[in-house]
Amino acid sequence: MAVIINKEECVGCSACINTCPFGAMVMEADKACITDACTVCGACVDACPVGAITKEIEKSSVKIDKNAYKDVWVFIEQVEGQIRNVSHELLGEGRKLADAKGQKLAGVIIGDGVESFAKEVFASGADKVYLIEGPEFKNYSTDGSIVRRWVL
Repeated sequence: MAVIINKEECVGCSACINTCPFGAMVMEADKACITDACTVCGACVDACPVGAITKEIEKSSVKIDKNAYKDVWVFIEQVEGQIRNVSHELLGEGRKLADAKGQKLAGVIIGDGVESFAKEVFASGADKVYLIEGPEFKNYSTDGSIVRRWVL
């Protein structure tokens, strides 16, 4: 991917300069320019009032055989030794989808000391359970805000 500035459309308003969280935008000859610090986050695209900045998506030459993938997976959320209710709800909806597609329903449990959850996941309709367990997953969460709190 790449961010592209159409120099003919750029009016030099510098709205993109202040919006870029990485300081990757600069003004040169009254036109916006992108530096090597660009992470292609797209903040400048949204900030440009005249649409002079666009994000170009490169087409991948890699072909993926989607038929090689099967089953419906539900990632099981757990907090303080309890499976969250939303996981049971998702297993119920996953069951409907798996049945409609003629697939298996799999529950994915990630954590430390969570093997005992497998019975509960099977009871909620899973045909398979994938258990990823170890001390490095003690604080694992599917909730990004919780993960961020632990990282800080």
